[in-house]
Amino acid sequence: MPRSLVSRLGLSAAALAMTACAQGDRSSPPPPGYAQRVLVTTFIEWPSTAEVAGRVAQIGGVPVRDAGQDGPRVYRMTLACNDEPACRDAMQRLSADRAFVQAIERDARQRLPARPERDTSR
Repeated sequence: MPRSLVSRLGLSAAALAMTACAQGDRSSPPPPGYAQRVLVTTFIEWPSTAEVAGRVAQIGGVPVRDAGQDGPRVYRMTLACNDEPACRDAMQRLSADRAFVQAIERDARQRLPARPERDTSR
């Protein structure tokens, strides 16, 4: 075989191996974590929920997901923490920032699942 073809095959095999390693084993479950739904009341209205979620993640030191707005200054979101103490610490850091957060509390409201389509419910 020509040398350039061998080099190309070798690079292709190396690239495939690196891709497989980067993707990891998809059959294993995600690492355990803890999520806490919270209601955050801010002192001022914000132009977007994404800005509030970004600021909450920055101050709290934990990722934020599922952010939405419940009122003019009230935002609901989920803090994605490693465990319950980490979420509790994040909530304390947020409540300590009195220039941003007026109040933060656990969201104890129960969320009902979406109603199925009429055709799929039969």
